[in-house]
Amino acid sequence: MDERYAKHSRAGEPWRVKGARFTRWLTSRPAESWGFFAAGFLICAILT
Repeated sequence: MDERYAKHSRAGEPWRVKGARFTRWLTSRPAESWGFFAAGFLICAILT
């Protein structure tokens, strides 16, 4: 494994921490990003 990747990898983090980071990231984005996220989630739900 590349040393740089290993340094930035967060594979060992629990899902709660990953979810909190994603929520923080998403809330810092404009409303258009929320729309694209919701549309992608809806399309994924339909296709699966």
